[in-house]
Amino acid sequence: MKKILFLICFWLSASMAMAQNDTIQAKQAGDFVGKTKWVACEVAGARAAKEANKPNFLNVGAVYPNHIFTVVVVGDFAKIYGLDIATLKGKTVYVLGKIEVFKDIPQIKNPEKIILKK
Repeated sequence: MKKILFLICFWLSASMAMAQNDTIQAKQAGDFVGKTKWVACEVAGARAAKEANKPNFLNVGAVYPNHIFTVVVVGDFAKIYGLDIATLKGKTVYVLGKIEVFKDIPQIKNPEKIILKK
């Protein structure tokens, strides 16, 4: 029984370490186009949609048009992620999703998750 418990603990520890190692920095996103990754993003600018079903934007690395990475969310940002987009400027968020490129800038559109770093 101790051996099984040890193996379970070892497996959980290894899984957590792999998840942490799977996080990339926004500046590395261009190297992972087509892959689903956690991306650490320092939000330089945030723009909320003025109408329903229009895109919300988080610009990372610098404000638009000098940003290095973009998070695009179509829909009600607060309802989807439980975060107020207006409060994210200057904060770090972790974004999970498939990395694509739009106009030569890596982005994640409609991420699976966005978590605010505490």
